Amino acid sequence: MPLARLLALFVALLASQAFAERAPLFDVTDMEGRRYTSGGLSGKIIVLNFWFKDCPPCRAERPALNRVVARYQANPDVVFLAPALDEKEELEKHLRKNPLRYAVIPDSEDLADEYSVSAFPTHVIIGRDGKILKRWSGAIDAFPRLTEVLDAETRPPEATRPGKPVVAHSIDIGALWEPPLLVRPEQPTRGSTVKVYYSPRSLQEPAEARIAWDVHGDSSFTQGVAPMRTQGVLLSYELKLPADATLVHLRVLSREDQRILEYTLPVFDEEGQPVRNAFIQLGACDIPLSDERELEHHPDNPFALLAWQEAQAELPGTSPEVAREQILELLKTARGNGLELLAVTVDALLLARDFKTVPQVLDTLVLIDRDAFLTRRTLSRLLTQAPNEGWRQWSPTLLPWAWKVLAERDDIWSRLAASRSTDGRMDAVAAERICTSWRNAEPDNPFAHDCLARVLEKQGLSREALAESRAAIDAASDGKLLLYRPGGWSHAARDEEELWARHARLSLEVRDTAEVAGAAQP
Repeated sequence: MPLARLLALFVALLASQAFAERAPLFDVTDMEGRRYTSGGLSGKIIVLNFWFKDCPPCRAERPALNRVVARYQANPDVVFLAPALDEKEELEKHLRKNPLRYAVIPDSEDLADEYSVSAFPTHVIIGRDGKILKRWSGAIDAFPRLTEVLDAETRPPEATRPGKPVVAHSIDIGALWEPPLLVRPEQPTRGSTVKVYYSPRSLQEPAEARIAWDVHGDSSFTQGVAPMRTQGVLLSYELKLPADATLVHLRVLSREDQRILEYTLPVFDEEGQPVRNAFIQLGACDIPLSDERELEHHPDNPFALLAWQEAQAELPGTSPEVAREQILELLKTARGNGLELLAVTVDALLLARDFKTVPQVLDTLVLIDRDAFLTRRTLSRLLTQAPNEGWRQWSPTLLPWAWKVLAERDDIWSRLAASRSTDGRMDAVAAERICTSWRNAEPDNPFAHDCLARVLEKQGLSREALAESRAAIDAASDGKLLLYRPGGWSHAARDEEELWARHARLSLEVRDTAEVAGAAQP
């Protein structure tokens, strides 16, 4: 090889590897008061997303970013930080309605300058050696671009591959497992038993923990809460999966450790592949599923196809007319059974804002199987997510009819409708029946009491509503809210703040009513 060419290759190699750009040092604090420094994160992979709240492309890519975090949430070597230009107070309001699973860093203009950021969003991935692995600006293909780099730099996501137990030798810490939550088998099948093991931070004193679970299924959605039992130095629980299970979401809460651990576990078929999941955008436990992963294994899944199409429709530069045509075209390619195709048709029509034919499809859906899981799921979405202009085009009997069908059973879909529907769509009598049944079934659940409190308030029963609101506050103060609310401490704290705000307003209403009644006495 000629010397000049050899030198050129050598220089190129040095430029691309040996002298790769070293990331500027940082010392920042997120919205929750947690501090992150370059030195403290040494040896980890750091994913930065520079953004601001009024940036349309930043908002458009957020579902993809949240899916990336969910994919690597069990891997402690990957850290996601989102430096934002906005102040903390502005971000708090914005994030309540538009959650981002990155650790959000407010007031980050100086950090953006340090990283020479001039376009938003900008993504920067820093390797374990502190050098920049990848950098780009723009919101196109965030999920594949991020996961391509992260998959290359890490082992496969650890959500389904818990580590082996490691014993620490410090007497102050005791025996620990890494990670502290283990699930066996690693690839459960339908109808099998999942064993969950939890190792407290310290085993010098007896510890207690409770486990909550949500199990997605083809035709069911089950939830539950139970105490874990002591098994040697560990706490354990066995969960029997239903025959139609597709995914398991676990939460373990230990008050002694002051931590909550979340774990998402796919269910596998006999060939070792994840089974098809009919509820990509379930919304029942606030754990979004990856439509990319679902389509990789099941390319004809109509619900995953619609979720993917919806994400494409939200990209900048996509006109409503083009998005509508693409969504309606999806109906021609979707594959599934009769109920699935009818349900996804309603979703697609609502997304495409084609409201006129929705009642006809609903009639057919209910006629085929009134009690079906998919039928109730569709009616619940109708009551909580359909745009207002849709309701104006429908018969006035549609709303009472949907409530009547949902109120016939107490399940996840009737509860979602009762707790999330707006005033204009609320059937107070049906909702009270649903919330009362929910509260009786789960007396420790703050959201069940809060659901009933809201309905009673709408009926003008302020004192009764105040009593249920007080019960919701008491359950939340006892730590029960964390079991029923995915997302950890920050989400639970925000929910508890909202419970207190509504309780204070109700208290004032009851006091004012009493004062007016007293003044009316002769």
